[in-house]
Amino acid sequence: MTPFFDSAKPDPLTNYLPPTSLPDVPDSRLAILARGVNVSRWFAGAASLNRFNNYLSDENLKFIRDLGFNHIRLPINPKLLFQEDKPTELNPEMLPFVDKAIARIQVHGMAVIVDIHPWGKAGHEFQRRLMAEDSFADKFTQFWGALAKHLSTTNPELVFLETINEPFHFIGNGSSYDRATADRWEKIQAQILHVMRQNAPQHTLIAKALGDGYKPLLDLKPVADGNVVYNFHFYSPFIFTHQGASWVDSSIASLEGVPYPSTLASAQDGNKAKPDILTNYVNRGNWNSARIDSIVNQVASWALNNQVHVTANEFGVLRNSAPHSDRLNWFHDVSTSLSRYGIGETLWSYEDPFGLTYVENKQKIFDRGVADAIGLKTDSLQTPLTLFSP
Repeated sequence: MTPFFDSAKPDPLTNYLPPTSLPDVPDSRLAILARGVNVSRWFAGAASLNRFNNYLSDENLKFIRDLGFNHIRLPINPKLLFQEDKPTELNPEMLPFVDKAIARIQVHGMAVIVDIHPWGKAGHEFQRRLMAEDSFADKFTQFWGALAKHLSTTNPELVFLETINEPFHFIGNGSSYDRATADRWEKIQAQILHVMRQNAPQHTLIAKALGDGYKPLLDLKPVADGNVVYNFHFYSPFIFTHQGASWVDSSIASLEGVPYPSTLASAQDGNKAKPDILTNYVNRGNWNSARIDSIVNQVASWALNNQVHVTANEFGVLRNSAPHSDRLNWFHDVSTSLSRYGIGETLWSYEDPFGLTYVENKQKIFDRGVADAIGLKTDSLQTPLTLFSP
């Protein structure tokens, strides 16, 4: 396979629209993308074969559907399927588990977003190589060709293919974002989409701008393939949604009680929050439903101007340190704005303190407050006796 920057190769950003692909995303598929949830720990990384085979019980899958979710985003660590020395061959030991998971989700009446999702420090190195090494990007593209071909036999109404989660250029423990890096990712992703489309002509593909937020999407140039949905992740304001998270910058990891909605007065009441950080937080403008709506409006306007469709396939707030009622207010405001502009939403996550469940006193608990805040159907629903087993 030739390198990405071969001048003799047609530019898939502008010249590629295979005749066998759909001219646009069918309305039926957009309806499916309207509401979903990530199931983030099924294929996150190293685990027992029992976990891969049985992670969500049928009771859990039925519960997810009965809540009102139309789809599950299924993050899959690439190391489980991708073989660098044989990029056109999918790992035969893991593939049956992924196939079974996709089939079981569909049996319960939900669609699946197959999300290639590098994880942890090894995931940072995977992303770094993808952005820095032409040969590695070629191999990942070949891998997606093989995976798309394999999944082309699935129902295109119920299976969506996502290029990769939150592409970054990781350098050491940090990441870089600049125009040159964004342009490089745009070209890499266009080639990946090209190969995905060649091998899965009827399936809807999901693409991502560089990074983890909405701003890079506003600079992204869509590919000339109408059957692509563009996704962004919504965690704004980051200081609120990630307060207390151990893996982020220590100035945010140490915070507790950062409020939403925010005003200077409410920030000054923040429990254990650092005054200088909170002052900076509120001096950038109050965070409230109107601020969130203005951001979602920018994304909707970008989609309208480019005649494409968008979805937010991650949003959430870490529950550990955020004030409980403020957290629910944020969920309500984000979900309301996404719905107002017809943008699909996929909660992060079913089995995660950012979303619907958490562990307390060694017990797994369903957070009904979050479910109510985003308009799920919780009346008369019984929580499964065992959440996300084994």
